[in-house]
Amino acid sequence: MATCAFEPSQNRPFWPKAVAKGPDYVDNNAYRRHVPGKDGIVRQGDGGFEARGKFSDYALACQKNTSNDAMNMFVNLSKNLKLIGLLSLCAPIFSFAYTTLAIADTAIETETAQIGKNGEIGISQSYEYAHSKDGSSGGTLTQFEYGLSDRAEILIEPFFYTWDQPKGEPKVEGLGDLEITPSYMFFRETTWAPAILAAVKFKVPTGSKKAGSSGKFDYMPYLIFGKHISGWTLNANLGLNITTPESGGTYGKTGTWSLEAEREIAPKTTIFLEGFSTEEGVKTASTALEYQWTDHFNSFATVSYTEKREGILRLGINLGY
Repeated sequence: MATCAFEPSQNRPFWPKAVAKGPDYVDNNAYRRHVPGKDGIVRQGDGGFEARGKFSDYALACQKNTSNDAMNMFVNLSKNLKLIGLLSLCAPIFSFAYTTLAIADTAIETETAQIGKNGEIGISQSYEYAHSKDGSSGGTLTQFEYGLSDRAEILIEPFFYTWDQPKGEPKVEGLGDLEITPSYMFFRETTWAPAILAAVKFKVPTGSKKAGSSGKFDYMPYLIFGKHISGWTLNANLGLNITTPESGGTYGKTGTWSLEAEREIAPKTTIFLEGFSTEEGVKTASTALEYQWTDHFNSFATVSYTEKREGILRLGINLGY
């Protein structure tokens, strides 16, 4: 006969801390967070107790009891059944919060407060097509994200290819600009308060002017807010885009904002709802669906519509390491 505790989460498993007070007694009421080793196996020993389980499986941590005291076995089993029921109810919450890496994601425009850990790398690649009565445009969107620490990261966004074809005019295409955004989390999320990050986006004029580059450096300081509420992940950005004038004159200033909400609506499937005002002051609403194929890879499709009656379709993939 064995008493067992349930592991509710794949990426952040909870294992029972067995405290031996005698040959027949195990206290499974104390718990500690335990992260698997490099080989994906969880190991823990305490007072002759050892539990092993595959990282990707729901595991049972068991401790043998002697069969002399049937009443003790019944009590232990009852406690563990209650624990299983409780953690089964909590499992979706833990799974939603922890099963995937916080990685770069071009499915949305909002920068999120759910940054990666120190040393984590995120890559996002997508292609966008936009169409309106005035013409069509498109290009690639690429993100490289690196966790400088558990509180800081840097985001690098090169636009390798962009094109624009106004109605009745020839198509123009070329290399787009480069954007570099360092950010730092000043406040971690608590039960009642959101996480708060400060970031500054630097636009480096690497693009060709025929493809729309101004040939000047631009800057955008902004704040990032993030909070988890009732299964939803909410994020907001508030910033000021500062553009360098073409020749002399004063710097242009445009307020920017974005609101984003996301939620897992089915196993491995997340929906994103977003509204934002771009650096050009164009208000846009969008929705995206993202499917998590593995812990390190997902794909998405995003549909957007702007106040200028422009429809946008974006398809892409995300990788995290």
